[in-house]
Amino acid sequence: MPYSPLKSRELKKKGLILDEKQFFKELADSCNYTDEETVRRFYGELVRLITKQLKTKGVSRLPFLGDFALLSVKPQLKLYGKVRKLVEDGFALKFYPKATWRKYFDLSRKDEKNTGTEI
Repeated sequence: MPYSPLKSRELKKKGLILDEKQFFKELADSCNYTDEETVRRFYGELVRLITKQLKTKGVSRLPFLGDFALLSVKPQLKLYGKVRKLVEDGFALKFYPKATWRKYFDLSRKDEKNTGTEI
């Protein structure tokens, strides 16, 4: 059976997703206890900048994290219940993380010291 990620409602029940107020409070605390309103405005401007770059160039780069890309999608047949419908062409938002960030969170990679495979 393929892996299906938990829905946001289930994650919120488990306490794994921060609500908006908690998110900005923790972000303000991690920014040396900066005012929450200042952090909220800065975050809003960051989102506006990314949106503006995606509209004009189709790509937006976030340093240390990766790239957002707006890709065009060809028309294709999709299954809706028992009926196949032609979905019109449109756009899909993709995120491509940097290799260093991806390696940091790679859970399948094992530390060579712990596996005992050293020669």
